Amino acid sequence: GGRRLSQESVLGLAYAAGSAATILLIGHTAHGTDDIMNLLFGNILAVTPEDLTVMVIACGGVLIVHVLARRAFLFVSYDPEMARTLGFRTAAWNWLFYLTLGVAIASVTKVAGSLLTFSFLVIPAMTALSLANGMGAIFAVSIASAVVAAVGGLWASFHYDVPTGPAMVAVSTVLLALGG
Repeated sequence: GGRRLSQESVLGLAYAAGSAATILLIGHTAHGTDDIMNLLFGNILAVTPEDLTVMVIACGGVLIVHVLARRAFLFVSYDPEMARTLGFRTAAWNWLFYLTLGVAIASVTKVAGSLLTFSFLVIPAMTALSLANGMGAIFAVSIASAVVAAVGGLWASFHYDVPTGPAMVAVSTVLLALGG
């Protein structure tokens, strides 16, 4: 048999395939090029109240599910064999995790673009893993580095007249480099 893919590989594959499919579909619309640029880079400074409402509801729901199921998600992720032995339906828990992650990504990508969304999924976690020990500390450092990257990117965008999303990614990358 073949090797099993890591969760990170599946996430990367989902991002790449989803982005490619979206670009292929959008490419055939009247304003395809503009839509593709917005999809990739977003326009976080032009958030509408409707977009914000959708993001808050979707991400709030995802947060509630993740808080309530955090122990199962962690157990199934870190020790799937033991979880199966103890009766956890690991495939179902993984499916729920990826479904909720997909809901959050879809609700944020429209506003932030795929570059910023994907970067904020990966870089703050990498920063936290390089700086902290213990799950609570890792979550705290990850959240703090994301907030610093967002605020720092907004500040850099305003003061240096650069695009906001890429500025946030740059600040997040600098934080990772400083932490590593």
